[in-house]
This record gives sequence, C-alpha cells and structure tokens, in this order.
Amino acid sequence: MTARSRQGFKLLAVFFLLLSALHIQGWFEPAAASANRRVVLLHTLSPDDEWTRRATDGIMESFSDSGVTAEIFIEYMDITSTFWSSHVERLKDLLEAKFSTSPPDVVVTTGNEAATFALVHTAVLFGGAPIVFCGLTNEYLFSVFPEGRGTGIYSVPAHDLSFRRSEGSIQGHPSPSFQT
Repeated sequence: MTARSRQGFKLLAVFFLLLSALHIQGWFEPAAASANRRVVLLHTLSPDDEWTRRATDGIMESFSDSGVTAEIFIEYMDITSTFWSSHVERLKDLLEAKFSTSPPDVVVTTGNEAATFALVHTAVLFGGAPIVFCGLTNEYLFSVFPEGRGTGIYSVPAHDLSFRRSEGSIQGHPSPSFQT
C-alpha cells in the first residue's frame, strides 16, 4: 500500500469515527428537528503545511460526500520551532471568545499538540465537546486519553519507520531501528 493510499485510508477511518460520534449525538435526526451542528477543526500546523492541507481537504470532502450538514470552523495552532507559551494563552483567549457562548458539537484535531490542547481546554473553550483526533503520534497521550472523551486514529511516528532497499525501490517497514 502506498503512503498516499494509507493517508486516504486514515482520513476515511477518521471520518467514519466522526460520523459514529455524530450519530450517537443524534446528528441524523430529520433536518427540521435538528439544530445547526458546529464542528471545530483544530490543526497543529499552519495552512501552508502539505499534510494539513490534505487533511483539511479530506475532512471537508468527507462531510460534503456524506450529506451531513455542519458549520465547520477551521483553526490553526501554527506550531513551529519558534512556538512560545504566550502564543497558547493568546490562542486560548481567541478560541474562548469565539466558542464559549456557542460551543461546538465536536472538535476534530490533527496532530499531537492540537489533541493535547483540545483535551486540556475542552471544558472551558469548547463546552466539553467530544474530540476526534487524527495524526496522533504520541503513544503516551494516546494511552491516557480519557475513555468517553473522544475517539480517533493513532499514527506510527515517522521516525519509527525504517526503510530498506528492495529491487531498486524503497519500502517502509515498521521498526524502531534503521536498516539498509
């Protein structure tokens, strides 16, 4: 399976997990009986990041194809090597102003930092909305994610993949060591 098809499979799996979470909350009620649904898509990286763009495109396309109607708010933490703790405080203030009076029904996160941020601040910023995470590579965070607070996909970190040459091509193999 190619890296691109694995990525598509992961995004599809996250979408089905999201639909399951939404179904539990009654998202498939008749349109007249249901309220306008709100989804926050919180990215760890910036909109300039290729993986972030693809994740956004896949999630938006999945919503479009599913027929589920939701108002989607896309937020970027824009984590870089120059990220400062004051940035987190400003982001908290911004998101509290945007969502405290009208919280989302679900928060979708991409990356470790976005999942951690949402988990720590969901009560204040997002009214305790469930979290659907993808691109989570921190095994510890995955292991301590509280049951019933959300669902998602754990991804093997890139540094845990080793590569070997086979008939002139490079193939990925899960392994903590590098093989030639």
